[in-house]
Amino acid sequence: MKILYLTTSIEETNYDYFLGKSFPVGNPSNQNFHSKMIRALALTGAEVTVLSLVPFSTQGKKIVDHGNYHYIEHPDHLLDKVFLEKSLFLRAKELGPYDSVIFDSLNRHLGKVALRFHSKSEIVALLTDNPKNLTNAKKGYVKEILGNVSKADASIALSEGLLETFSMVNKPHWVTEGIIEERGDAPIDFLDGSYLYFGGALLPRYGIYDLIKAYEKTKPDYDLVIAGHGASLEPFNNPRIKFVGQVSKQTNYALQAHAAALINPRPYDLHLDAESVPSKMLEYLASGKPVISTLHSKLKELFPEEVNWVDGTLLDFFTTHLDENRKLIGLKENHSQQKLEELYGLKTQGQRIYSFLQDLSSLSKESITLENSK
Repeated sequence: MKILYLTTSIEETNYDYFLGKSFPVGNPSNQNFHSKMIRALALTGAEVTVLSLVPFSTQGKKIVDHGNYHYIEHPDHLLDKVFLEKSLFLRAKELGPYDSVIFDSLNRHLGKVALRFHSKSEIVALLTDNPKNLTNAKKGYVKEILGNVSKADASIALSEGLLETFSMVNKPHWVTEGIIEERGDAPIDFLDGSYLYFGGALLPRYGIYDLIKAYEKTKPDYDLVIAGHGASLEPFNNPRIKFVGQVSKQTNYALQAHAAALINPRPYDLHLDAESVPSKMLEYLASGKPVISTLHSKLKELFPEEVNWVDGTLLDFFTTHLDENRKLIGLKENHSQQKLEELYGLKTQGQRIYSFLQDLSSLSKESITLENSK
């Protein structure tokens, strides 16, 4: 099977290079998910061609095609923007043909290019978030994204709620909360077990200030290490709060692996709960370290005893789970690794999605046969 994967993620070594040079490389959860999805599909033996629209200006530092990754540079000039979709389509056509085209639904240009292959390929929208959740998303942009997805043959979604949002419930679909991969290690500046860790979006609506407030009021005898993107943190004077900025995937994994506990402070929200699975949670669980989290209905259903689910506020939780020396007590251990591998391992997920694409192709061929026999 030949698959075209249209994405704004880039090959991992390139991402780490530009991150290290302080380029605005974009959302790491989006980057990491697509990277794992591409790897998972490639492990099945499928021929996966990745065409990436670089999501940031490289300021003249050209990204060279590498392996199965091929690039269209970020459009810095007006003419580049005008001819962007044409450039993407011509490059994709040159690399084809394809049995299936998978596209990141959150980029309107990729959706439009994918649909141009509709007559010869199965078009699959990858649904990772509600476009209304995008920062500063305009109504016209959201409408284009929803329109692109509505014309796709099928979808792969991170939640049932996203199928509802995109009106894709009645079309072929595959739902998975995420993908996990093998974890390397990297040098970090903190002693094992000496800190609590949060890594993720720094927007207030995702609970970062709830966490800081609870930490400062209860004074656990651990540093609080924060890694993240998306906003600047308000100044704080506590020397035990360590903000390390946006870090590479391997550094993030290492910070998770050596923490005393991992914290997801995102406040419960009905719409977010239905549509958005916090990707950090699967990474946290894969680390084997204790996980402290506010409610997420689907993940609590899957991992009821492997996570320390917060009933109330983080402030309440810390108050009842610190001893007289301000050390954590009464935490559930995290023994989720086998279950995680069975549900979300690279090979497992790759094969399931590959089978879904094969079934989709078979259904299409049957439909064509029936139509031609009329």
